[in-house]
Amino acid sequence: MTPNLGETDRFVAAASQSDRLIAIHFQLRFVTVFGKMIQLVKEGAIGRPVQWRHVTADGSKDRAPNIGYEGIVQDCGIHLIDLGTLAFGKLVRIQTIGMKLSHRPNLGDYDTATAVATYEHGDQMALHMCNGLLRGIKGVETDEILGPEGIIQCQPLAGGVRSDNTKITWTD
Repeated sequence: MTPNLGETDRFVAAASQSDRLIAIHFQLRFVTVFGKMIQLVKEGAIGRPVQWRHVTADGSKDRAPNIGYEGIVQDCGIHLIDLGTLAFGKLVRIQTIGMKLSHRPNLGDYDTATAVATYEHGDQMALHMCNGLLRGIKGVETDEILGPEGIIQCQPLAGGVRSDNTKITWTD
């Protein structure tokens, strides 16, 4: 919601004293391909427990200076971790490690990170994220959801744009 708890507390207090509704915009919830992947997990199509592996890397992101940008986990990772809550339930633990790969100043302290999220029933999400590639390098995004009875594979970026026409490959 904000870069730190103090700012979040002030934000929530201001909203509660007004007639405003606050919400976090988790836009990936509305991407059809992710909805289909989550549906397959919930239906038990690949069994349980499950591990969701996500990889994203590109050199296209820059941020304006002084906007409170904290890095790739805040910018990208939080949206994927949210998808994990839809598929797996309550988040109980997250571990992250990050580094500064690029020399571009407006990508926060960490433009490259690995995060492992563990959910209430033991399912996991492993995120490997990088915005620190050289400018102009077109990156990759791929998702695999692994279970004891199969794999759901997806590449949600088509030509750099999210597409509902993304193919979900089911491996039995």
